[in-house]
Amino acid sequence: MTTNKWNHLTPALFAIAETRDADLGVACDMLRNNLRQGRDVDGDTTILPEEYWPDYATSSKDDLTSKAAFALFRVFSEKQNAYYGELCRLWAARDYEGMVNLMAEDPEGVEAKILAEFLEQ
Repeated sequence: MTTNKWNHLTPALFAIAETRDADLGVACDMLRNNLRQGRDVDGDTTILPEEYWPDYATSSKDDLTSKAAFALFRVFSEKQNAYYGELCRLWAARDYEGMVNLMAEDPEGVEAKILAEFLEQ
């Protein structure tokens, strides 16, 4: 799974948090579990427009236990932490594309920092 695909999952993360009344850290774990299971086990993303529904079936074919996949998951997690306030504002406005774009733009360079750490290991 690429970072672009993870960025597109940002609205799903917030939908899971909202429907399960969970904080984003717990929702992130739920989202990752759904991706591993290949289906919507935890949370509900159907409150989103269909184009933001995760393709869990396709994602289940990715090896989310590999070191590289974990690094990409960590990038996603760190970016949503870094942009938490703005993501919450965009979520409240139901600006799903804005959420995806913010994560893709990565104005603070979180992605490069985390991936550089990964490459040093």
